[in-house]
Amino acid sequence: MSKVLSVVIALVAAVAGYAALWQGSGTLLWVRGSFDAPASTTVPVLLVLLGSLLVAAAALTVRLSRLGPIVVGALSLAFSLALTLTPASSGGDATLLRLVLAWDSPPVLTIGSGAILTSYLGLLFVLGFAFLALGLFSRERPPGGAVARIVSALCAVAVIALTASVFWFGVGVYQTKLAVMTEAPLGQALQLVQAALIVAALVALRWSSIAALASGTVLTVVGLAGIFATVPGLPQPSYLILLSGSPAIAGICLLGVGFGALLRARRTPGQQAVAIQARPGVDGL
Repeated sequence: MSKVLSVVIALVAAVAGYAALWQGSGTLLWVRGSFDAPASTTVPVLLVLLGSLLVAAAALTVRLSRLGPIVVGALSLAFSLALTLTPASSGGDATLLRLVLAWDSPPVLTIGSGAILTSYLGLLFVLGFAFLALGLFSRERPPGGAVARIVSALCAVAVIALTASVFWFGVGVYQTKLAVMTEAPLGQALQLVQAALIVAALVALRWSSIAALASGTVLTVVGLAGIFATVPGLPQPSYLILLSGSPAIAGICLLGVGFGALLRARRTPGQQAVAIQARPGVDGL
């Protein structure tokens, strides 16, 4: 029963969260890239934050079962692959998915723009592999020691670097497929490989949640700063990444992954109490 609940709650939270953050990020692009759009960014920013929190909440279902995050991660990757592998030219071979996402009226237009943006930038790759790592590696465990924390902190640096690189290559994919209307196989392959390496970095979840919590905190702060204080004169790739809110979305969801792993680690109170008594002052991260 716990497995069914985990999957159902995770899917509901993830679907609602993706819809909200796609609407938010798509509207942010519309607001800042169209003369006909409303000037205020308050509502889309709130939608991005709400959607991110809902997707992050899906990670907490690992407390019930690891199956929930695994299903969300697998479906996120499948959706992203289905969208990014759609031919850049939507001529005679346009898929139903592309036709739906290219519907020429809000809110479908903005949701579709957000879905395309997050897929091409590689955000869904990052989230999909992060959720898979949570489901595969989180476990009931005693509190980690100093070595586990140091290794996990180094893994956090790797997660941040890989995520930033995925986004950077994603800008090229986004521009090539939507502006030039040609394929970007090399950029997409590099995105996928780097996002997959996040799973290796998050192996640290077996011993400590710091890898996800620290990387999530840094990305959230950078992402929120980018949304609220975009600096004119930044190189265009940086502007698009910050404008979309992708770093903040990734950061909030990684925080959800970290807290989910922490909840999973503390699922057996008896074992944790013994460990804490043996090593007083350890907080269980």
